[in-house]
Amino acid sequence: LAKRVLNQKSNQGHDKLHEVVKATQSLDRFFLHPIFGLLLFVLIMTALFTSIFWLAAPLMDVVDGFFGELNAFVGSWAPGALWTDFLANGVVSSFGAVLVFVPQIFILFLGIGILESTGYLARAATLIDRPFSMVGMSGRSFVPVLSGFACAVPAMIATRNISSARDRWITTFIIPLMTCSARLPVYALLLAFVFKDQPAWKAGLALTALYFAAGFVGAVAAAIVNRFLPEGQNSFFMMELPLYRRPRMQVLLRQALTRTMSYVK
Repeated sequence: LAKRVLNQKSNQGHDKLHEVVKATQSLDRFFLHPIFGLLLFVLIMTALFTSIFWLAAPLMDVVDGFFGELNAFVGSWAPGALWTDFLANGVVSSFGAVLVFVPQIFILFLGIGILESTGYLARAATLIDRPFSMVGMSGRSFVPVLSGFACAVPAMIATRNISSARDRWITTFIIPLMTCSARLPVYALLLAFVFKDQPAWKAGLALTALYFAAGFVGAVAAAIVNRFLPEGQNSFFMMELPLYRRPRMQVLLRQALTRTMSYVK
């Protein structure tokens, strides 16, 4: 009886795995399509970068309001005194000016984590391999370059997984040109000034344009560096495509929170 139960569970597991594989193959017909796949890639990246601004706007207002109230509360302790002015307008306002951008940083890390956990990141690397090959890189460079939008330091460390030394040099060179999380507060501050009293989606699209502009500048820089580096052995891009999986939001939220706290520290 126990053997029969084990066999039934094994057959159910095989059937479930077969369904997942079949669903993955069906989805890859769209996500890996040479035309529609690239369009979907642009739409997904646009949704990610746009959401950084408009999705974080309500949370940023909450953080900004909290530090505004805290500023007024501290300033009321001894109005006109130097030490209260230092605490209210120096310490509290300074912390508020930095922490108000934490929701955007968190959403950026969470979005990249979702793309990675669902298995789409490997598909994006496959799609981007041909455009990257025109400037001397391969699809292996996509993950470090995308990580450069979060932070350049771990992105440069991630280039160690690139087998070709030539590709590794070019990727490392252009990563600092990406819009990292340290530049995001500056862009957000300027966009909030330029698009004041306008719908948040306009500022979101402008932020998306800045992200794509950084990618374009990086591509131009990679093409220039590619001209000066000596020709090496051609590298072949091979990547095992994982099955599409449902992201575990609890794990993703914890990872995004840990990375965000590293940014705060």
